[in-house]
Formats: sequence, structure tokens, C-alpha cells
Amino acid sequence: MDNGEMSPITATLHHLLSIPRFLGTFPINQNGEFVPYRLIFLFATCIAYIYFSDVGLLIDLNLSSLMFVTSILLPIIHVVCLYTKIYHMKEVYSKFSHIGKYYRSIDVEYDFSYKWKHKYLNLLLILQVFVTGVYMYPNEARNFLIQFMWTYISIYSLYDQIFSFLAVTANSIVYLKYITDNRELLKKKEILTYLCKPLEKVFSLQILCSMGITFFYCMIYIYITFEFGPRVIYVPVITLLGFPLIRMITSVNYVMIEAKKIDKLLYRRLLDNPDDKMLEFHMIAKRDVTFTALGFFQINSSLIGSMIAVGTTYLVILLQYVK
Repeated sequence: MDNGEMSPITATLHHLLSIPRFLGTFPINQNGEFVPYRLIFLFATCIAYIYFSDVGLLIDLNLSSLMFVTSILLPIIHVVCLYTKIYHMKEVYSKFSHIGKYYRSIDVEYDFSYKWKHKYLNLLLILQVFVTGVYMYPNEARNFLIQFMWTYISIYSLYDQIFSFLAVTANSIVYLKYITDNRELLKKKEILTYLCKPLEKVFSLQILCSMGITFFYCMIYIYITFEFGPRVIYVPVITLLGFPLIRMITSVNYVMIEAKKIDKLLYRRLLDNPDDKMLEFHMIAKRDVTFTALGFFQINSSLIGSMIAVGTTYLVILLQYVK
């Protein structure tokens, strides 16, 4: 097809085969049991995904080798960083189970604002991409809807496990404020702090590679849009790719903000309980809840502005170089 677009059949195969490529990256179920068949399933679908990928346009842009490498690199990174850290995953599950049992045993009002906030964001994303794609490209509506449906599923299956961990962590922090006993609050805050360490060990490399490669894809699609004009249907696809990154950053930022609230609560209780345990209060309260991508950068709201600035700079350089 013109402008480097895939045929409906090729697009269907392209995105359908990418679903198990991402679904197979998580080797442990919610019971902490290892699922070995996913490894074979992952590599088989990865090979099929690469075989059916339409790289004709990228060959013309001399970018096919980079896209080919990233198509192979991302699933391999998932396999390596997850399958070599099974024991860390079991540690994370055990700690989550411990916190979950505690909150089920006490009578608190559950706060679903975090959950519903992202449901509204998901709905907004679907409406925006759907309306943009059908309105701007009515002649390619069928092709676009196929790509949208499978891309949405494949991308979100990649991040769902990370989001679920962040959601549980955020809810755990919210419920800490209901604890009236100071020692119990200190104990739970300490567990929550230690919980973030194995969580970061498991997902930091995956987050770094996923964010880097997705950012790379967004830059390529923006460049293709500028190069081939508005008929190319990559504009809504860019939104689709970028939204999981924004969602993950805002999720992590929410967890960190809630953790800061607990720190303030501990400091207020320090003033009310000036005893010999003040130093212990202070040390535990100063343990920050942070998330990083393998130590390269912190994942928080300021990262969004940095990504936009870097992307704009490289895009301007690329366009000037081509001209």
C-alpha cells in the first residue's frame, strides 16, 4: 500500500502476533508459581512477529536495522530480566501478600480514586485515538481499527503487571494513615519501603528498555509523519504508544506522593511522642519511596517534560539533517 501502510491482513498478523510476545514475558502467576511454557511461547511468537513485520518503509528510510534490533531486543530483555529474578518475584509476592492480609483484617474505607482515575484516562485515550483515526483517515478506517485494537491490547499487556504492583503499593500507602498505633505504623512503613527494593530489582531493566524503545518508536513515527504528510496514520499510533509511558510515570509519581504523606504523618506523631524512640521514627520516616530505571533516571512527573524536550530537540535535528 502507499505511504508505507500495511494491508489489513499484514496488520492483523503483525499486531496479533505481538500479543503473546508481551503476554509471555511474565513467568510467575499470582500464586508465585513458575510457568515454564511461556518461554517457548514467547520465542516462537517473537520469531513470527519479526517475520510478518512490514519494514518496507523503514528500509527506504535506512532505519530497518534499528527497528529489527529493537524488535528482537525488547522481548529478550524481558526474558533475561524476569526469568533470572524469579526469587525476587517470590519475595515481592510474599510481601504483598503480607500487607494484603493485614488490610483485609482491619476495618477501613477503601479509596478507589486511584483506580477510577486511570479508568477515565483509558476511556479518554480510546475515544481520542478512535475519533482521530476514523475522522482523519476514513479511507483506511478498517486498517486503522485493526491496528488500534491489537496495538492497544499488546502494549497494555506489557505494562499491566507493573501497574498492578504500583496500584497495590499505592493502596497500601493510603491505608497506612488509618493505623493509630505508632509502632504498627512504623512496621508497615518499613515493610513498604523494603517492598519497593525487590520491585525495582525485578522491573528496573524492563522499564528502562521499554521506555527507551517506545520513545524511539514515537520519534520514528513522528519523523515519518513529517516526511510523508498527514495521510500516514501514525499520528494516533504515537498517542497510543506514548500513553502507557505517561500512565506509568504518573502512577509511580502517585505512589511517591502518598509515601511523602506518610512521612509527614510520622513527623507529626514525633512531636506528640517525644520519647527515646524518636531517632527510630526519624530514620524510618526518611526512607524515601523512589523508582528508577536501573539508576539512569528517576521515574516521576518531571520525566515527562524531559522526554518532550529531548524528543523535540532530536526531531528538529533529524528534520534539518534530512533537508
